[in-house]
Order: sequence, then structure tokens, then C-alpha cells
Amino acid sequence: QYLGDDNSHDINLQRLFGHLEWRPAPKWLVNAGAMVEHNSLTATDIAPRLAVSYHFTPEHTVRVGVSQAQRTPTLLEDAANYSVTLNGYPPDQQYLSAGGLKPERILTRELAYLGNFPRLGLSLDVRLYQDDIRDIILPDNSFTQGLADHYYEFFDLNSLSRRGVETQIRWRRDATIFSFAHSLTQVVDASGITLKAKQDIMGADPVHMFSGLLSHRFPHGVEASVVYSRYSNMKPFGNGRG
Repeated sequence: QYLGDDNSHDINLQRLFGHLEWRPAPKWLVNAGAMVEHNSLTATDIAPRLAVSYHFTPEHTVRVGVSQAQRTPTLLEDAANYSVTLNGYPPDQQYLSAGGLKPERILTRELAYLGNFPRLGLSLDVRLYQDDIRDIILPDNSFTQGLADHYYEFFDLNSLSRRGVETQIRWRRDATIFSFAHSLTQVVDASGITLKAKQDIMGADPVHMFSGLLSHRFPHGVEASVVYSRYSNMKPFGNGRG
């Protein structure tokens, strides 16, 4: 129904992943890795990652990293041909893909600090990052407004840059654990092939994300926990509403 025929459609995917860890000096640690992916839609892609950590002390570490990854288009995005027929009327086209989409790509750069304070039972993880995402795949019907069907097409000409900071604090004392995490994300640049696409991209990320966990282990093997999570406003792609 969604691809417009009764044939079987397949995506063949092969992946090869490798990781290398090197310690050039007692306080330095280098991690490098890469994933090579080949699929029948976008051919061969490489996703590398490199991180360098410096341990000031066994309890305090600074890490610098850069990585790149991709998301392969789905069959629906690359080959959609979805139409509906009601009461004998001619088919009403809903989605139609031209194919040839590129994979979405993200380049991430990060600076992180990891600290442990054993006497206080505390651990702290702070991460600063910037994501540059390009070739974002979105449906859009702005180009078919003059047609009777007014159907959606999938385009990969959208991009986004965002910066953020992630913080996680974990405290443990005897049988009690408390964990708190917060993420702050700011979109610094976004572009879309249409105004609607740009608005979808701008509103898709929540600015704030909170998560709290309190757990306690009681006698006789009983453990209880409570979790609270909250996200600030966001708008799903294509929804058009806040």
C-alpha cells in the first residue's frame, strides 16, 4: 500500500566495525573507531570516531572527541508511492518519492569532564557539544500546491546546527542512590528548502530535558525507586502544531 505495488522491496545492509585503544602515557588515553556500512540504497558510508582523554588524577578526567555518523533513508522515504481511493474516485496521491536520497549525516564535537568524589559519594559528568546535521530528510508538499493531489515528497536538503551542555550528578550513600540529569540544547542555525521545513527543524528539539532518580534498597532484597522526567515544548516533524 505504501510503496504502490505488490512486489517485495528489500534493503541489503552490511556493517564492519573496529575499535582501537592506545595509551601513549600513563595519563593519556586515545580511543579511535570506525564503522563501514554498505547498503543497497546509498552504497558505502564511513562513520569514524576519535576521543582523547587526559586523567589529571584517577578521579578527574577531561575528554575531547569528534565523531561522524549517518542514518540511511528508509524504504518509505526513498520509494513511497502511497495513494488512496474513495468511492470509486480516481486515486488521491498522498506520498510520492523521487528516490536518490542521501543519508542524513551528523558531525559531533564534544568537550567533557568526568569527576569522582569518593568521600562525598558523588560523581559528576559534564559534556559540552556541537552537532552539525545535514541532509535531513523531511516530507514536504509545498512544491505540489498547484496539483490536484497536493502530495508529499521527501527531500534531503535541510540542515541544522545546535549546541548544548549535558550534566549528570550521581550520589550514593549506603543503600540510597540519587541521580539527576539535565540537558540544555540551543539551535544556532537551521535551513530548510521551504519555510515549513525550517520551522519543523527549529522546533523539533526540546530546549530543556530533566530526569531524576531516587532509589533505595530495603532489607530482605526489596528495592524501590521513583523516577521523574520532564521535557520542554517541542514539535514533531510535520505536525504543524506546538
